[in-house]
Amino acid sequence: MSELEAPVRPQPPVVLTIAGSDSGGGAGIAADLLSINACGGHATLCVSAVTAQNTAAVDAVFTLTGQQIEAQISSVCNDFSIGAAKTGFLGSIDALEVAEKWSGQLGQLVVDPVLVTGRGVPMFGDDVIDAYRRLFRGAAAITPNVAEAELLSARRCDSVAKCEQAALALAASTGRPIIVTGFLDGADAIDVFAHDADVYQMRRDRVRTNNVHGTGCSFSAALATYLARGQSIEEAVENAGLYVACALASSADWQLGSGSGPIDHLAQVDLT
Repeated sequence: MSELEAPVRPQPPVVLTIAGSDSGGGAGIAADLLSINACGGHATLCVSAVTAQNTAAVDAVFTLTGQQIEAQISSVCNDFSIGAAKTGFLGSIDALEVAEKWSGQLGQLVVDPVLVTGRGVPMFGDDVIDAYRRLFRGAAAITPNVAEAELLSARRCDSVAKCEQAALALAASTGRPIIVTGFLDGADAIDVFAHDADVYQMRRDRVRTNNVHGTGCSFSAALATYLARGQSIEEAVENAGLYVACALASSADWQLGSGSGPIDHLAQVDLT
């Protein structure tokens, strides 16, 4: 094949990520852009905050103003037809309010409610949590991790059964599909999916690795992309989980940085 005979790819759907940067390249906007493109979308972006971080620590966070965030979203929406969007770290009431304002123009919106640190410590007060609850009204799906599900539902999630109860409670209170990500149960890694009054366990073999930085970001970005590609919520949840599992397995032995390293966002996933 000559260089002028490259295969033609079908036009991808446009997916917007509204999230913070990660100077270490493992999470946030960095993870989202790679995940969206790897899963078959065209990634557009809005930076809500700039962070100075690496695999070992977050050293500084600089939030953008509501005006700066809105200008980015407006610019993208004025030129592209958005198939889906996701929110990651928003970091302020201003950012949440702008995201809520634009939610009706962002296609299917996946909200990843970044509310706790990597050690499970809450980062914000009740005002931010209340703003998230308003944003949830415009969401196609909400993807808290275990610690965030505990915070939002005021329920312990120290067993699979309790994760199911928390997910069902959140699905009932928000009226939206809930995916509680990343519960570890022995040899299994489990995502708990609550939709209407039904709850399902998405079980996969646990990958034993320290390279787990950005898994929640990547899952929500993949979920938004598969929704933009026209998949049902059930298909999109299954395939987003498969993508993250493949990315974890591919990077299991990497040694990038001194802390929790990145996953392989370019891992190949066979959905046939």
